[in-house]
Amino acid sequence: MNTSMNAKDSSRLVEARQWHMAGKLDDARPVYRRLLRKYPTNSDVQSLLAALLLDTGKPVDALPFLRRLVKERSGDADIQYNLGLALSESGDHEAALVAYRTALELAPDHPLAWYNSGLAQRRLGHAAEAIAAFEHDFQLRPRLDSARLLSKIHEEEGNRDRSLFYANRCVELDGAQPADLHRLVALEARHLAESMFIGDQQALDIETLAVHAAQLSPDDPEALTNLGMIYSQLGDHLGALPPLQHALALDPGNDRCRELLAILLMTVGRIEEGWRLRTRHGHVSHGLDLQFMPRWQGRMRPGLRLVVLWEQGIGDQILYAHMLGDLVASGVDVTLLCDPRLVALFNTSTLGVHATATLTPADLQAHDAYTSLGELHIWLRPTPESVPAPSSYLRADATRVAAFRNDWATRYPGKRFIGLSWQSHSGLNGAGKSIPLTAMAPILALPDSVFICTQYGEGAVELQSHAAARGIQVHVDDTCNALTDMDVAAAQLMALDELVSVSNASVHLAGALGVRAHVLLGRRPVWHWFATGDRSIWYPHVYLYRQVHLDSWDEPIRTLAERLKKP
Repeated sequence: MNTSMNAKDSSRLVEARQWHMAGKLDDARPVYRRLLRKYPTNSDVQSLLAALLLDTGKPVDALPFLRRLVKERSGDADIQYNLGLALSESGDHEAALVAYRTALELAPDHPLAWYNSGLAQRRLGHAAEAIAAFEHDFQLRPRLDSARLLSKIHEEEGNRDRSLFYANRCVELDGAQPADLHRLVALEARHLAESMFIGDQQALDIETLAVHAAQLSPDDPEALTNLGMIYSQLGDHLGALPPLQHALALDPGNDRCRELLAILLMTVGRIEEGWRLRTRHGHVSHGLDLQFMPRWQGRMRPGLRLVVLWEQGIGDQILYAHMLGDLVASGVDVTLLCDPRLVALFNTSTLGVHATATLTPADLQAHDAYTSLGELHIWLRPTPESVPAPSSYLRADATRVAAFRNDWATRYPGKRFIGLSWQSHSGLNGAGKSIPLTAMAPILALPDSVFICTQYGEGAVELQSHAAARGIQVHVDDTCNALTDMDVAAAQLMALDELVSVSNASVHLAGALGVRAHVLLGRRPVWHWFATGDRSIWYPHVYLYRQVHLDSWDEPIRTLAERLKKP
């Protein structure tokens, strides 16, 4: 029932609605209230008052009016939409979706129902449905809020290209803020990190975008951090340092910036400075109560009982472990908490430490101090020049080594045995360290060679398929998997004549065993390979081959293939 108003009250309602639309809610509210008291069943007054209650954050107060109105105005899309808003803001997102769908059945191009149904779907955890609603809204009217949410949800769902697409749309739309540009640059930086190849024009476009964002916001830590990350991903390590240093000076609590800067400092050879920055605000604890123990400050003395805690991945632990021998040689009693897969290898090494995968409170109390593996660089390897002549320090089981070698020699008499690994699964940087197997063609064409797969999982299947199509001899041992049994993997590597690999754990294991290894490095190397050089300072027989162009591996692979042709 819609009670008729006299002309004077109708004029007042029109005026109050104008105030409402202009944002003068305090002026409109008392007029609506007075008219409602006078015309309690008038649907126009109820509708406007319900909308005002929603605008002032009172959805519960609006619901009775809206529930009444949908019965009287069942064909009114705006009433259904407002009911959806009230239900959603009251926390009933399922009921809100029903109201939004009804509004869209009545008005398929309703200006806000698609957007708010997307919000409800997102709150219910329905990512695909939320994306569909926001994309429909964006197609109807390119809305900045929809583009922002689409970029964010696609990123959360791992849809990198779609996330970038909508981040670009955000920047293009009127009303975009610097934050939209910064988000686009951050996404581009992650895109670079996850890309196996980067074209020259793409690299230039992304660098230009990052520089522009930093110029617009010269004192914005986020813009500067993004610029530093872009430079780093493009292989310009020295160029990345100034923006990261400026960003950290502006925002000392920026952990992302600190981590990036620390790694870059180490990459350019400033090892101590990088590690001090990395460990300044915390330490690796592995859930242990270390409050009663002092943190080691670098003083070595006979009889010191030191706990060393592992950090990072298998390869990092193997690399950093070479410093433990310095401690033992000075009379320090070292207990190493390490990955369970490395316990046996470390306990049979030449390092002289006690390796374990667990530590009890009683174990800790039997020691004088603690540190972490990486932190040892501060005291023992502060510069590249401080690294002693490399030597092997891990041992493989001789019986297992002989078994591998004899098996291969029987199967493939007179052949050279070359281990092959072309992928890294190391988190964000894995793609940048990996190489397409097809790019390895010059190496796989080497005569009188059998390629032993040291790439496990799906990689082994890929190599077998690739080899079968080209008549290449490869050998895959299903019983050997470095992911589960490092002792067997060590024996397999020790039985090789050569290892060809990208930067992954097998290289560190081979290097620590003294195996001759050739490492193909991208323009964005892990810090311990540094920014330049063709030999590893950590391992006696590890040689480095560096990518020249971000979109090609031709040069380093050609150089390596020529080297392997020589006896």
